[in-house]
Amino acid sequence: MSSAVAELDGYLHSMLSLKPPGVSGSKINGITSLCTANVQSESVLIQKIYTHFKRAPGTHKLGVLYVVDSVTRQWVELARKAGQQIGGSAPDGTYAAGVNRVTELLPVLMTDIINNAPEDQKVRVLLDMNQTQYLLQGGKQKLPCSAEYDRPRHTPAWRCLKTPKSPYHETPLSPLYL
Repeated sequence: MSSAVAELDGYLHSMLSLKPPGVSGSKINGITSLCTANVQSESVLIQKIYTHFKRAPGTHKLGVLYVVDSVTRQWVELARKAGQQIGGSAPDGTYAAGVNRVTELLPVLMTDIINNAPEDQKVRVLLDMNQTQYLLQGGKQKLPCSAEYDRPRHTPAWRCLKTPKSPYHETPLSPLYL
């Protein structure tokens, strides 16, 4: 486990030297493979990624979210193949438990990036991607209210952040990764 954590730490540290958003395809693939091969340590790996996200400059937070997305998608697929039920009752060290932990952290990550990432980054694209791919689970309601009005009214990202009672909330979002 400690070698996997050390390897992950190396990947994450090297992301800081990349130009914004701080990630490359090879880094995403490497971290995803590492996390998939060491799922028994999912709680430590997720904590390490979360800590890196919180410490990363605003210009590099989006890159960490790309990593989280890739790892989680892989874990969802493997949990389904293994017949693991994703949720709070999933045993530690399983793909399903990892997905559940990421699901719980997603509102915190999204709030942080909305508040701290530079405007010229692809936050709008990320939010649009989340809307169209049905990635946000109830966490949509946990996003900060101030974020609701940061975007022009008729952009998909703006609609994504509106509450379900809003006339602009056209499509309810399905559960995260399920």
